[in-house]
Amino acid sequence: MSEHPLKIGKFEILGLLGQGSMGTVYLAHDPYRNNKVALKVCTLDNSDRIGHKLFFNEARSAGSLHHPGILRVLDARDGSEGPYLVLEYVADAEPLTAHCRANGLLALPQVVAILFRLAKALDYAHRHGVIHRDIKPANILLTRELSPKICDFGIARRTQSDTTQLLGVFGSPRYMAPEQALDAPISPQTDLYSLGMVMFELLTGQAPFIAAGFSQLLKKLMHEAPPSLNQVRPELPPGLDDIVQRALQKAPQDRYPSGKAMAADLALIYQDLHLGEVRPSPEEMGR
Repeated sequence: MSEHPLKIGKFEILGLLGQGSMGTVYLAHDPYRNNKVALKVCTLDNSDRIGHKLFFNEARSAGSLHHPGILRVLDARDGSEGPYLVLEYVADAEPLTAHCRANGLLALPQVVAILFRLAKALDYAHRHGVIHRDIKPANILLTRELSPKICDFGIARRTQSDTTQLLGVFGSPRYMAPEQALDAPISPQTDLYSLGMVMFELLTGQAPFIAAGFSQLLKKLMHEAPPSLNQVRPELPPGLDDIVQRALQKAPQDRYPSGKAMAADLALIYQDLHLGEVRPSPEEMGR
């Protein structure tokens, strides 16, 4: 017997891509468009109302976003296997997590280019009224061409929505901005703070704040300045530490005003490395 359904709706199931706390992701074939897609099937119990709301929030939040740096949500449906999302399939893409460890760091030009594209993608999402709220390496896919794609908009906040949205502390504590950890109002600067945390890890292989529990971590987030990048890697250009320090300011108004502004500083670093301008990714070339 097959370990997975042979068909969900019109989609022919080709294999299993992964499993998480909220759903199972299958590789599928769309016979109408003759292409491959990823199906994220909700496996939550029907009584888990919050979980179901998070699941469909991804379709509502990311479904309207069309940017090469954001994983496309193509559709949301109900099927015999449960509710499911139809997602863009990116062959050989892997989470950014492996490159946030000391033994997996990427070359500096690659890291700067990845961060530039992430800042631009967040700027696009923010200008379209979506705050991700859970930017972390596990929610960023890296293609074989080293182009990043932000995914998992389950807890995203739509700033212009007229429907009830989930309130409360959601997200990953290690990457939370202080205001998010305190359940205070969030803004695009909340995502830029999280991107600053990701940037620190991509460049050093370690987190800027390490604590045994959430209360100790919160104390550090609220009261301690992050260490300098150059304390960990003295050979890095000083301008990179300036970007991280600004992104990780405690007060949102002291951070970058937008992802575009952060991307502009990253582009200057790229030029300072004598590499010219950041080249468009293959996805950007095709837009």
